[in-house]
Amino acid sequence: MSQEGAALFYAFMPKNNIKLLGKLAKLLGLDLPYLIKNSSFVLIRQVVGAISGVILAIAFARFTPIEVYGEYTFLFSIISVAALTALPGMNTAILRSSANKNDQGIIQGTRFRIKTSFIGSILTIAFLTLFQANLSPESRLAGILLAASLPLLYSFNSYPNFLLGKQRFDTASLYLSVSNVIIVTAQFFGIMFYNTLLPIIILFILSTVISDIYLFSKSLKYKVNTKSDPQLISYGLLLTGATSLTYISRYIDKVIAGIFLGPSALAVYSIAKTIPDGIINNIKGLLNVSIVRYIPQGEWRSIEALRTHWLKLVIAGASLTIVSFVFFPIVYPILFSSTYQQSIQTATVLSLIFILHPLNILFSNVVTFQQKQAQIVFLSFFPSIPKIALYFLLLPTYGILGLAWAHVLGEVMLSSYFVYVYFVTKIHEK
Repeated sequence: MSQEGAALFYAFMPKNNIKLLGKLAKLLGLDLPYLIKNSSFVLIRQVVGAISGVILAIAFARFTPIEVYGEYTFLFSIISVAALTALPGMNTAILRSSANKNDQGIIQGTRFRIKTSFIGSILTIAFLTLFQANLSPESRLAGILLAASLPLLYSFNSYPNFLLGKQRFDTASLYLSVSNVIIVTAQFFGIMFYNTLLPIIILFILSTVISDIYLFSKSLKYKVNTKSDPQLISYGLLLTGATSLTYISRYIDKVIAGIFLGPSALAVYSIAKTIPDGIINNIKGLLNVSIVRYIPQGEWRSIEALRTHWLKLVIAGASLTIVSFVFFPIVYPILFSSTYQQSIQTATVLSLIFILHPLNILFSNVVTFQQKQAQIVFLSFFPSIPKIALYFLLLPTYGILGLAWAHVLGEVMLSSYFVYVYFVTKIHEK
């Protein structure tokens, strides 16, 4: 948050409230002024993103055939897996580089990502050719356009991480919110006026590329030096490679569902995940604000924060799950058509993730920002490989509900590992 924003925050807050905030912060062991000032911007951004995603899902559910949404989801799942070649781990490396005042890192990382992402374009076209029987002619053409655009779609999206490293949470939130609104509005226009897949994909590509490049260029004004980060490329490659299976496991479930269950079942599964994924993204954004504060303060401060707040995170997550169990059966029929009735049960199962996911995010951030390379490498295999195996094991018998349970079991496995490392073995004592 900017100094001007901080001044306004305190100027308009009554003195009694400031004192109360201080007492509450001391009681909970949290830096509440910092979190409230900065997380408010992140929360606005995340809420805008979540609402945009829900609106888009509603538009697809209400105004397009279920097969169109299924094929749309299938294509985006394929291109998301292929985007691994655009090195998503570079975003975290750029955040860390920015926090450590190596401002040229964003340019270094982006140039490198453009080069490597062409590999993803080739692999996507090869995959579409192999599984062309699963796609209509229109879907194949839309997929080829996505593949050709991959370097532009996924190479210029590191500007929010650069701004977060600068603790410009307000600007990062504004830029991402604007980008979300532009991209969703463009696709909404395509749904309402064309109602077929190809125009929607074209509008997505144009809106994403234009908004990302424009906002990327505007973010560069916050560079205060041209200091390069000699470790950026190697660290970005390490993070991408070491977490590649974790990354793939986020999208491969939809690819598998599209291949084996077809577009209709995939559309139902995607609707089921819409609200839980929005909630999870909000949680992740808020926790990223917290962890950035501890990066420059050394390893022990991060571990101390983790041990102090883990129970609060679990309680908060469990509360979210209880609320979801009550409201999902009410909300889903209102938002989505009766065609997606099966999504209610799947979404309810997915809400069990909320219990442990906040804790897992905090654990993962501590490992990542401290460059715990052995643990990063281990976490690339566990629990991703068991979870992917569960996809194939549970899908034939339980369908999309089996995929949901695989996600829940993956969170349990990940938490078990972190608890063992940080609490049972006590290998990180001060």
